[in-house]
Amino acid sequence: MGHEEGLTEVYRKYSEKDMLKMYGEGEHALLLFGEMSGDAQQLRQEVNQVYRENFEMRGVFDSLRSENNALKEQLKRLDEKFSGLEKLVKDLREAAN
Repeated sequence: MGHEEGLTEVYRKYSEKDMLKMYGEGEHALLLFGEMSGDAQQLRQEVNQVYRENFEMRGVFDSLRSENNALKEQLKRLDEKFSGLEKLVKDLREAAN
């Protein structure tokens, strides 16, 4: 690592996306001066709350998606039965005439 290029040469091997990911992974450890301020603690609590709510909502969403798929299948079967009944009624009418 030459000093002509400075330290930026070391970082150029990472894409901006990779650096953002690595920053995100280590961001929690960037506390430099003592404890977090009240605002930072409140923000962290709010972020954690949002993550918990997101997790819960994903569970609800997955449950609703599963229920929706089951209802679609049930509707499909009922549609098939209804079509069969329509054909049966049509055949009976033709036989009665």
